[in-house]
Amino acid sequence: MSELVITLADIQSQRDCDAFLFLMDHYSRDAFGGGAPLDAQILNRLPKAWGDHPGAFSLIAWKSDTPVGLVNCVTSFSTFRAMPRINIHDLVVHADQRGEGLGRKLIEAVVEQAKSRGACQVTLEVRADNQRARELYQRCGFAGIEIPAESHTHLFGVLKLEG
Repeated sequence: MSELVITLADIQSQRDCDAFLFLMDHYSRDAFGGGAPLDAQILNRLPKAWGDHPGAFSLIAWKSDTPVGLVNCVTSFSTFRAMPRINIHDLVVHADQRGEGLGRKLIEAVVEQAKSRGACQVTLEVRADNQRARELYQRCGFAGIEIPAESHTHLFGVLKLEG
């Protein structure tokens, strides 16, 4: 079995860019990612747009020279703590690698990045019907994935903008 290595992606590097696009397209084709390949125009724009976005970074999991996992994060800010926080925007584990603990290792790598960047917390969103992901996040210590009836409910809203 190949050793797993998780690296901070350099989208300017052709190797990392290709891995990023491969895993994003793989994710998009999954039922939880929309069930269809990413549009060619999006694939063409995505690396530069992501690389240019302030506070955005990605971690890629490799087994030998094969990309097997990806996590895309965006730095935001906690006004109540006056510190940055890291939001996990996408977490991708290649279908051939699921059930081997790769998701946990990617989250652990995000936590290390967050600490090195002085962040006070790591946040994420998850689809309510993605039970496997919700269970992983709970095992990794994320709160609010299952909301008890007596607590405040947290909802994420989306307002789609044209363009």
